Amino acid sequence: MKKIIIFLFIIAAAFNLNANAAEVNWKHVEAGYISESASEPGVDVSLTGFGVNAVYEFVPGLYGAATFASETGSMDISGTSFPASGSMSIFSVGYHAPIAGNTDIYGQVNFSNITVEALGISATVTDTNYTLGVRSMLTDSFELGGSATFTGDVTGLSFNGLYYFNKSVGAGLTYQTSRGGTGTSSGYILGMRLNI
Repeated sequence: MKKIIIFLFIIAAAFNLNANAAEVNWKHVEAGYISESASEPGVDVSLTGFGVNAVYEFVPGLYGAATFASETGSMDISGTSFPASGSMSIFSVGYHAPIAGNTDIYGQVNFSNITVEALGISATVTDTNYTLGVRSMLTDSFELGGSATFTGDVTGLSFNGLYYFNKSVGAGLTYQTSRGGTGTSSGYILGMRLNI
């Protein structure tokens, strides 16, 4: 945990390149294409789909977020492939604080509900996890971010870059990876953002 926190602060320091850039926006809606895969001994899952995410700052520093996604693909069990699908909803509450005019660090609590269906069997997992992250506007048009999410013995890392065409609309790419227990996962999200 200590190494992850140090890692996030190193990112924050690296991001603080342009003190005159725009401030990070905490009111926005995003939609995007998702592609991800996960592996455990004897089982491989590959899914693609679409998701939406909304973030809203209620008062300075305090925000809420909601994420919804639906995916389809395949599950491979010992070399035999079967159709699979998944859906996810996450509700989050967090707090952010500036460490420079254009860089914020944040922490949030996530309440997730994830359902996976294959072979006519549906399994749902509800969980609570925690995220620490940093977001920074390198310029008025380019934002970078990084975060770490902790769920039991699983640690997930996320890195994203976003280019704003104007003050309201941007497009970006997010890469995510996680490892813990006997499994690993990775994926990316290609999306559009609308600042409110």
